[in-house]
Amino acid sequence: RKKKKKIEKVKTVKGSKDIYPPTEEEMGIFHEFISSNSETDRLVIAVPLPNIRVIGIVVIFFLLAVINQADRFLLPFLSAVVPPHCLDECDQVTFVPACQNCTIDAACINCSLCKVNNDAGYYNLQDGACISKEQYGVISGLGFAVAYVLFGFLGGYIVDRMNRVHTIFISSLVWMAAGLCQAFANSYDTMFLVRIVLGSGEAFLNPACYSMIADLVSDQHRTKANALYSWSVYFGYGFASLSILMATSFGWRNVCIAFNLIATIPLLLLIFIVKDNSRTHQQKVKLPLMASLQSILQSKPFILLLIASSVRFFSGFALAEYLPIFFKRTYPTNQETFASINFSIVVFCGVASTTLSGYFCDKYGRKYQGIYGYFPAGMLILAIPCMFLLFKSGSFYLSALGLGVGYFLSETWIPPIVATIQHQLPAQTQGVAFSLYSATSLIGNFGPAVIGWFDKGDSTLGDHLLFLMSICYFVSAIFFALMGKSILIK
Repeated sequence: RKKKKKIEKVKTVKGSKDIYPPTEEEMGIFHEFISSNSETDRLVIAVPLPNIRVIGIVVIFFLLAVINQADRFLLPFLSAVVPPHCLDECDQVTFVPACQNCTIDAACINCSLCKVNNDAGYYNLQDGACISKEQYGVISGLGFAVAYVLFGFLGGYIVDRMNRVHTIFISSLVWMAAGLCQAFANSYDTMFLVRIVLGSGEAFLNPACYSMIADLVSDQHRTKANALYSWSVYFGYGFASLSILMATSFGWRNVCIAFNLIATIPLLLLIFIVKDNSRTHQQKVKLPLMASLQSILQSKPFILLLIASSVRFFSGFALAEYLPIFFKRTYPTNQETFASINFSIVVFCGVASTTLSGYFCDKYGRKYQGIYGYFPAGMLILAIPCMFLLFKSGSFYLSALGLGVGYFLSETWIPPIVATIQHQLPAQTQGVAFSLYSATSLIGNFGPAVIGWFDKGDSTLGDHLLFLMSICYFVSAIFFALMGKSILIK
């Protein structure tokens, strides 16, 4: 209490309202105090901003992250486009890119001839860049994830030490340039290189944005702010699904160019409106990287969070990359309907899920802290039956129903997980902590690679996805529940 009183003490001249800067002794007490704790410190020293400005900053982060996510997930949807004149010829046929001669059977030969005669490379990314189904599993997963994780560690270290707005601006220029180059790729090697650069640029955005949200938004509303920002995942993935319709009319290369040019709008808003002048960030005690890691890895809830997130990402990335392929093979005549329905499911169910999760955890989390782990664990268990409906119903609309309900239940995990990191760890380690959290996506990106290894190019893809999703949801739920229990013990 004595330290707090000295910090809050303001020296004024009698009869005057002028405020003088603190003495060196008072600043010493201030630095000692903020290095001793994390959550209390942030609440004491955070500079309050007008609510409308804070909301505006979070919205700018959200808009930039939407294009960021869309750029990442254009690959699976642009690879799911079937040339309009080849719907019948390529129905239930093993995929072979148009640049390669198919000798599997007569149906495959007819499909290949149709794609060559109707310029399939204009509509479909795999046909245009000559990427086989085995190569697709690599560039959709590990080709992106390795760079994303490696540069994510660097991004977290930089975020804790440098101007976060400048970090976001420069890294965004990198992934936007990579997204534009994607439109000109004509081979697997070129696309692989582009995906590496794309992953390295995108790795900086989340640590910087979540770190600024932690400084700007109070504890009582932080989970809701995290939910608002996390909507970008669903809007980005949803807009990426609409690229199927766009590619049918304008070609997949033009779609890539359009998405990245649109990203310049929120980027300009960022550099001209958002300023990283948070006193909390400026006054943070800058810890060496190894000291930050040591402090972070002593938290048992965080360790369990990393394990649960790794397993959840494993299933999530596999579904994200192969869901369009599953619907293309199982219901080829419903391609345009799938694009519209998937956009609605991802956006509305994803937004509703994270909003409910954010509100629920903000309302009850301070009193029942274990809810940050128990709530997503219970929702994941409830989502398992929906996966059976999605992959085994045999009906397009029943599959869509299973996808929608399952998506709503399974996507409640992100806001409480992000809030757990912000609550449980010291403020000066937030950037590195979020980089470690993002690093779990490296394990998650083995999901598409595993499915790619077992995928035979036919309708058995649904069986592989069902098995993977069910096992991962169950295991992830166990570790989320253990995380909730460890928070209660702490």
